[in-house]
Amino acid sequence: MRLPLRSAAFQIAARAVLVVVALVLLSRAQAGLVHFREIYARNLRFDVAPWLSWLVPAALSGAALALAAAPNWTFRYRWAVSLTVGLVPMLLLAQTLYVFGVAAPNNSSSSWLTRPYWFSVAAEPQYVLAVLVGVALGLGFAGTRSPKSS
Repeated sequence: MRLPLRSAAFQIAARAVLVVVALVLLSRAQAGLVHFREIYARNLRFDVAPWLSWLVPAALSGAALALAAAPNWTFRYRWAVSLTVGLVPMLLLAQTLYVFGVAAPNNSSSSWLTRPYWFSVAAEPQYVLAVLVGVALGLGFAGTRSPKSS
């Protein structure tokens, strides 16, 4: 079934706007990352608020892009999809927060949970993980195509 021209034009415009929003959020994330690095260089301390100031816009950028790419949208949020896709990146970011935000400042015991890994020692993997979390969150609003009637 073809969509009416008006509906198709609306969808194209909405998707284009979502892509622009994703790019704007990505630029905000980059600005937040620069700010986070400045604060870290000045204090040599991991602060959660500046870390989140670039991580959250990066995740929202991924969510906007997922919505732009979704075949269609639904108002019913599908938690199972988001958790299935986003659980691992979310856990890796949570481990990074625990290592630098909790364990390191408090000199907690060294265990596998308090060690920095490949995804936590640089901002680039964290950036990608945040976008992946956002994509997972956006996929919760992605609907499935209705079965075609014969």
